[in-house]
Amino acid sequence: MSVATLKTSSGYGWRSMKRSTLLELITIRPRSESSDRSKSDDGGYGLSMDHSELEIVEYYGYWWRLQKVRKLNSMSRMKCICLGALAVATLSGCVTAPTWVNRGPVDLDAWNGQMNCYTDANIIDGKRVEGTICATDESGFFGGGEPEVFFGPWNRKFMKEYASATTSGVAKDWEGKKVILQCAPTLAADNKTVTKRFCKVTVNDQLLVSATVKYVQ
Repeated sequence: MSVATLKTSSGYGWRSMKRSTLLELITIRPRSESSDRSKSDDGGYGLSMDHSELEIVEYYGYWWRLQKVRKLNSMSRMKCICLGALAVATLSGCVTAPTWVNRGPVDLDAWNGQMNCYTDANIIDGKRVEGTICATDESGFFGGGEPEVFFGPWNRKFMKEYASATTSGVAKDWEGKKVILQCAPTLAADNKTVTKRFCKVTVNDQLLVSATVKYVQ
């Protein structure tokens, strides 16, 4: 194929040619000692092409790089679109506030020094409030101490009391509201050992969360 056949009335037809066709225009032929072109270190062999062929190869190199850039840009735009859609979906989920209330009371098993917790919600003074109640069967760094009961609004640390102190109720102020934690014990047959406690938390005399703490041996 000659370079002359590639010309059209509007320019070179090689602008729309495939890569395989363009590569056929480049030939590798031996160079003579009297060649006007300078020798290279390739043992006398190298790329031999005229001015038109060089123009074709230079354009093709530019075209090839351009296609890579366009592909990368397209992939970047697609990645941005996907990440944007994911962000919108995530934000949409975050702004949707939960509406569930009053799922309790439940049973909380306290054993082996571990802390178990339960979270519930109720309408307090016209607004939904969440509260978490926790319990352990013993206290102290090495264990063996008195059982403890914990309470916190919105998963915050707020109250930490010995279980015996909550029998008559423990009151504290939270954002101008009166919070009372009270646990009624249930004794075993010996009338000494507490087998479980029914604990509830009220805010301004309105029930927030309740649970039965069972001390499992």
